[in-house]
Amino acid sequence: MNNENGIKEEIIYPEVVEEVDKVNKNAVATMHNNLIQARHKLSLEEIRLMDTIISFIQPEDGNFKIYKIPVSVLKELYDSERKDIYDVVKRTIEGLLKK
Repeated sequence: MNNENGIKEEIIYPEVVEEVDKVNKNAVATMHNNLIQARHKLSLEEIRLMDTIISFIQPEDGNFKIYKIPVSVLKELYDSERKDIYDVVKRTIEGLLKK
C-alpha cells in the first residue's frame, strides 16, 4: 500500500501470542484508580469484556501481548442462549473503541 507521498507502507500484524480457550470467572485483576473510575462510563457488556481481557494479563507479560479470544469463549460472559452473540460482541468492541 502506498501512502499520500507515494511511499510504500507495509502493515505488520503482531503474531498472536496466546490463544484463550476459556474464561476464568474467579480471576482477580488489579487496576489503576483511573481505570476503575472510567468504568462508570461503560455499559455492562463493555465492563464484562474489559474485565475479562484484563484478567488474562499477567505481571510477567511483555508489553502489548496479543490474546486471541474466540467468540465461543466470550459467549460465556453473556447469556449463552443469545442468538445474536456476534452482534453483541461486535457492538461491545466498537463501543470500547469509541471511548
